[in-house]
Amino acid sequence: MVELLTKQKELVEADEREILQYGGRGGGKTTALIAWLHDGKWREDGPFAKVTLPNHCATMDFADSARRHYPEMTFKKHHMALTFGRYEIRICTPETDTRGMCFAGIAFDGFDLLRFLELIPDLREYHKHNRQRLRHSQRAQRKRLQARVVITVNPPLFSGHVKNKNEFNWVFDRFIANPPKDVRAISTTVADNEFLAIDARYMQMF
Repeated sequence: MVELLTKQKELVEADEREILQYGGRGGGKTTALIAWLHDGKWREDGPFAKVTLPNHCATMDFADSARRHYPEMTFKKHHMALTFGRYEIRICTPETDTRGMCFAGIAFDGFDLLRFLELIPDLREYHKHNRQRLRHSQRAQRKRLQARVVITVNPPLFSGHVKNKNEFNWVFDRFIANPPKDVRAISTTVADNEFLAIDARYMQMF
């Protein structure tokens, strides 16, 4: 079993359907996301999830990291998917995004905020597209027709013009300023990483 940090457990055990992870290097965000894909509550709603990463190199690094943490995962390179038990996690880039399937869990990892906002200018439209697919799932009809989403972004986060009220700040507005029910933001820094905190020299690298 993977030993998780306090903030990582917070993500994996979260009940909210939309979660933002943000913070600098060393906080364990990607490991937390992998754990969420393996054990998160999206699995209650269906067998398929996907994670979108910035580029092909990042997808391969993500697959390798997932298999290191969870050896029971099998990587199907032809389909760019991790499988374990009845569950399948598609790994894609913005260019190879799999939009022909319905997903109970949707994740984004490794994007800086500005690029993510270009990729997803409106989360409601993204949900609407996936919801149309979920309607065809018999199991999903007994659940809420909305995927669980985890967004992991890197700094700079809410600084400069990004923090100002404009059409590009929906992430700040939804997760920080006016979070509705079922939405949570989790901030992490290297100081939250109990494994690194014991090594002062390593901490200075950040």
